[in-house]
Amino acid sequence: MDVASELDCDGSGLMGTYSTSPLRARVDPRFTIIIASTMLLVGAYFFLPGTVAAVLSPAGITTGVLAETLGAAFSQWWSGAAAPLTTDMRAVVSFWGMFHVTKAVVALALLIGLLLTGHQVWRAYARVNAPEARAAIALVGIAGAPIAAFVLLIVMANIQGALAPLSSVMGLLPMDGSVPEVAQVREQFAAGTISPMLETLIGDFRAYHLALVVIAAVAAVIVVAADIVLWIRWSRMPRQDVRLRRVTATIAAVLPTVAVLLLFIMVVNLSTVADAAPALAAFFGGSL
Repeated sequence: MDVASELDCDGSGLMGTYSTSPLRARVDPRFTIIIASTMLLVGAYFFLPGTVAAVLSPAGITTGVLAETLGAAFSQWWSGAAAPLTTDMRAVVSFWGMFHVTKAVVALALLIGLLLTGHQVWRAYARVNAPEARAAIALVGIAGAPIAAFVLLIVMANIQGALAPLSSVMGLLPMDGSVPEVAQVREQFAAGTISPMLETLIGDFRAYHLALVVIAAVAAVIVVAADIVLWIRWSRMPRQDVRLRRVTATIAAVLPTVAVLLLFIMVVNLSTVADAAPALAAFFGGSL
């Protein structure tokens, strides 16, 4: 069997072949670039956001001291009995917002890289004739699909954190009693009294969940539009291109489940938007 011929996919997919040697095969340069870029983006996702946020922080905040700085800033703000954030609290929120902006940009680039990789993988699957090679490529494609969906959720969460960094950074606030003002938040909720600071927290918490409602709705529209495009492309593919038609139809049939998940996220967060105070109380009570 001519191995190179079996792996050939007309230079437009995962593999290409040397015409000078039928037993030698090479990876398409575009695929190599995509894979290398994706791996770099994975590393950047974990290391770049903290570095960028620290460089841009005039207060010298870093991820290593963020929780401690947040605790002190929150205590100062809460004790001041005024709704506007203090300088230290604004510095923390600004740091966290930039942290999420950077993560969102990197995660979006990573998602694009994964989608491009998936396109190359499934195109190769449709073109390869050897059963063993086709099975291996299919495993790569099947394993990569949920990863792309997971990265989509990561992109959404980071955009949400960038749009409402105050509520996002509250997740790092120590709840172990080391910040006494946290107990005061719980006491206010229990007594039904709403101070200006608590009103600020409730309003931002509402905005935090409203942001995810909008993000999920936009993502669902994009997924549905992509699904429609895939079905249109499928309908225009030559009948003899059986495997490519089958792959396209399968992906188009699965995509609506992603849209349903996004709509579920939207509905769940809408309930919090409608009544944010109990959800925030549960958060400070350790239930979320």
